[in-house]
Amino acid sequence: MNNGQIRGYSDGGIEFAQSDATGRYDLDGTTGDGWLLMIGEGSFLGFSGLGLTDPFSGSVSIAGGSRLHVSLVEGWSADQQSAIHLGNSDPAT
Repeated sequence: MNNGQIRGYSDGGIEFAQSDATGRYDLDGTTGDGWLLMIGEGSFLGFSGLGLTDPFSGSVSIAGGSRLHVSLVEGWSADQQSAIHLGNSDPAT
C-alpha cells in the first residue's frame, strides 16, 4: 500500500514482483493520492504480477529518459483523479 511515495532511481531502479497469486498492488494507497516518482534522469520503476486493488488515482512523475514498466495480468488503469507528469515536470513545485 502506497500512502506516500515510491521512488525509482537511476542506479538500477526498483522492480516489484508479486509472488502471491491472489495479491494486488495498491499503488495509490488508502488515501488515493500515492505518488510514483522517477524524477532523476534515467530512473526506473517496475511492477509485475496479477493486478491493482482499484484504478490508480494518485500521481506519476516521470523524468526524461526514465521508465515506468507495468506488466500486470489483469492490466491497469488510471482514473480521472490521477495525474501523470512527463518530462522534467514535478507537480510538487
